[in-house]
Amino acid sequence: MVANIAIPSGYLNAIACLITGAALIAGCSFNESARDPAQLPGRADGSLVQLVDLHFGWGIQIGLATDKQGNVYVADSHRNRIVRVGSDGAWAVIAGAGEPGYRDGPGAMARFSFPQGLAVDDGGNVFVADTLNEVIRKISARGEVTTIAGSYRWYHDGNVRDRNPARDGLGTEARFHAPDSIALDKKGSVFVSDTQNARIRKVRPDGAVSTLSGVWPYPRLGFVDGPADKAAFNYPHGIAVGPDGNIYVADNNSIRKISPDGFTYTLAGGLRARQAQSAGDVFRYTGGFANGRGAEAEFANPVALAIDSKGIIYVADENNFAIRRVTLEGETTTLFDLKNHYPAPTNPPTARSGAPLAVAVLPDDRLVIATLKGIFIAPAGLR
Repeated sequence: MVANIAIPSGYLNAIACLITGAALIAGCSFNESARDPAQLPGRADGSLVQLVDLHFGWGIQIGLATDKQGNVYVADSHRNRIVRVGSDGAWAVIAGAGEPGYRDGPGAMARFSFPQGLAVDDGGNVFVADTLNEVIRKISARGEVTTIAGSYRWYHDGNVRDRNPARDGLGTEARFHAPDSIALDKKGSVFVSDTQNARIRKVRPDGAVSTLSGVWPYPRLGFVDGPADKAAFNYPHGIAVGPDGNIYVADNNSIRKISPDGFTYTLAGGLRARQAQSAGDVFRYTGGFANGRGAEAEFANPVALAIDSKGIIYVADENNFAIRRVTLEGETTTLFDLKNHYPAPTNPPTARSGAPLAVAVLPDDRLVIATLKGIFIAPAGLR
C-alpha cells in the first residue's frame, strides 16, 4: 500500500510511514508542499529556500542529481535508498528497501549498501555508485534495478583469489573499490571517482570499463598532473562533466581537470598539496580556506561538484561549511558561507548542520544544496 501523507515534519513523516507499514520501502511517498516555501524551517538568509525537510546522518556524504523535469534525486546513504523529490517538495522512495544488501530487481525489492553518487540521463534512468557493494547500478525509468558494471563478489567473497581491485573489463568482469561519485557525459558514458583505487574510471554505454586517469600499482596515492598513466590522485571524491566534455574531480583539497584522453592537471587549489607531495607526505595537507586564482585557492574536504550550463563549477566544500564557485579559468570565490546560517557547537566539524553534503544544478541553473537539515534551493541569479 502506498502512503500519501501531508504533514510538515520529516520526522513525523517517518513515523507515519512506519505506522502504515510502508516505511523505508519504494513507493512510500510524502507530500510536504502544503506550506509556503518562505515559511519552511531552515530558510537561510533570504537566498536559500528549503525544498524538503529530509534529514540525513551526521557527517555522512549523500548523492544529489537532477533530471530535465526539475526533479531532485537523493542517494540517502545511511538509509540505503534512492529518493525522488518533486519541485513541490513531494518525495518518494524509488528504490531500496532500507536495510543494506545487494539485490537487483524491482525498486521495492532491490538492496543497496551505502549508495552515494547519482546521475540521471535524459531518458529518466538513474545511475548509482553503490559504494559498499563495489558496483555501479542502474534504476530504469520503470523502476527496475540492475548492475551495469563492477563485481560484488571480488571484495565480499574470500574465495576469490584474484584480488586486483581495479580490473578493467566488460560489465561485471570489471572491479571498483568504494566508488564514490559518478557523472554522465552527452554520449551516455558514466565517469566514476573510484575512490579507494585512486583512479577515475569510465563506463561506456555497452558496459566496457576502462581507466581514464590514475596510475597502477594500487594504491598509488599522490598529487601528480600529466598523462593518464602518470597522473596520481589521493582518494578522489566529487566528479562532474562540463559542457566542454572535460571531467572535473574534487581531489587533494583541490579541483582537478581531466581531458577526454585522460590528461590531468589542476584547475584550482593544489599549491600546498603539491608541497606535501614534494615532502613525501601526501596526507600532510588537510586543507585550508582561501579564494583566488588557480593554485592560490584552498579547499577543505570538497566532497561534491556540480557544473551549470555555462561551465561554472560549484563545490560542496564540506569542512569550510561553504559552497565555492570556480570558473573555467580557475578563479575561486565563495558563493555561500553556510556556517553563518546553521551554527552548531558539535564535534567533529563535519557533523555540524551547515556542512554541505552534496550539490547539484537544476535545468534552469539554480543550485540544489544538501545539508544535514534538508535540501535547499538557491534562487536563479545567485551565481
